Amino acid sequence: MKDHLFIVFLAFLLTGHLNTIYAEDFYVPNVDGWYLQYTILNDSCVQYVPGVYADKGENYILTSCDTLIIPDSVKWNGKKYSVTEMKGLGGEAYKLCGCRVIVFPNSLLSIPSPVYWMSGDLNDTSYQLEKFIVSDDHPTLKTENGVLYNKEMTKLLFFPPAFPDSVFIMPEGVQLISEFSMLKQKGNMRYIEFPLSLQTVEVGAIFSYADTIVFKDNLEVIHRDALILPFLNKIYFGNKVDTLYWTSIFAYKPIEVVLRTNTPPHTLFSLDYDENHAKRDQSILYVPRQSVSLYEQADGWKEFGTILPIEPPIVETQDGAIVNWVQNFSATEYVWHLYKDEAHTQLVMSLTFDSNGHLTHIDLGNLSSAPSRMQTMRNDDDDNEPQQRFAEYYSFTISSLQSNTTYYYSRQSLAGDEVIDEETGSFTTTQATLLDEIHGKSAQVNKELRNGQVIINQNKNIYSVSGQQIQ
Repeated sequence: MKDHLFIVFLAFLLTGHLNTIYAEDFYVPNVDGWYLQYTILNDSCVQYVPGVYADKGENYILTSCDTLIIPDSVKWNGKKYSVTEMKGLGGEAYKLCGCRVIVFPNSLLSIPSPVYWMSGDLNDTSYQLEKFIVSDDHPTLKTENGVLYNKEMTKLLFFPPAFPDSVFIMPEGVQLISEFSMLKQKGNMRYIEFPLSLQTVEVGAIFSYADTIVFKDNLEVIHRDALILPFLNKIYFGNKVDTLYWTSIFAYKPIEVVLRTNTPPHTLFSLDYDENHAKRDQSILYVPRQSVSLYEQADGWKEFGTILPIEPPIVETQDGAIVNWVQNFSATEYVWHLYKDEAHTQLVMSLTFDSNGHLTHIDLGNLSSAPSRMQTMRNDDDDNEPQQRFAEYYSFTISSLQSNTTYYYSRQSLAGDEVIDEETGSFTTTQATLLDEIHGKSAQVNKELRNGQVIINQNKNIYSVSGQQIQ
């Protein structure tokens, strides 16, 4: 019995001794002389504990450096260990973001969520971290413009809080914004545009001081508390959002929300966080023209103080119209059809525009009413200012149509071959006045000043400016 107890006790001592060895922490300088802390995981691997230290004799003092290079391996007590993990420290994490650049080794296959190795104070914008660097052959991680993604670039892992530019357009292919991955951005960020490929925004994913946020059409789910946007001015959602699940937009002023979905999404949409934040009744909601009445009756949306159509109105003229539509950020081209009948069987013309609103193709129908001339233009010709693209609209003018005539149109936004939004409607050209008819009879029309009166001389027939024949 005593022998048995001794064996059990010895096994306990050995197990405890081994665990103590594996839990041992030590400090080793990196290539630049900064001391980094590691925890032994097993006989061949260690875990990097976030932090940068200076050797002060008997103590290691927490500090920061411009560029932190984490090695792929370290030596301790004559043994070599691979650096395979990075420890998450929770809200009391040391501020690695005091470093401007962090270089990850190929041996480090994953990192914890940023919230686990940054300070817990969301209002702390003292971080200096501008970029991450990994090698091109890193097995699991990839960077572009200093932003950290998984190797396939389908998931955003960490957006540097001190990203140096004021504009960020995320590359196509990213499908998921992971939780807390865009925390604590400094105040220089103004405009963020997410890709068409984005489908999901996880819990607490975005804390940003940007004033304009653009989400495109494939985004379907925005999880609870996903957006913390104190200085938000405008936010754009595509046409596939089904649920805005407890999406709290913490904005300190009234905002503009642009939502392209024709059917009001199910929402637990909260702008009414507290008395210091913007209320829905102070904000403006823009929705498709044909859906305004639906939003005015829908819970969660009818509370907006102002609900307006996205599309600018069509302006009718005597022989044509000025047609406008707002840019769809997901569209690759636009097609506009004009018909003489409500059933859309008598085609007058079709126009095709590229994603920048430039006319690329014209098809005229067989009707005698086909216009003889058209003019296209853009509201803003500067393609290099994405901050201005949010409110940009495209416009074109059709002339030489029949006066006092109703025309019917359809406008489609296409992403490849897919129709991603569509509008139909009609307009009626204005009625020609007698003076317009006089102008149309002959090119021999002259305006003259006689006895202080403006008269019109058309083929020796004299008319007043109102069209009344004088002689």
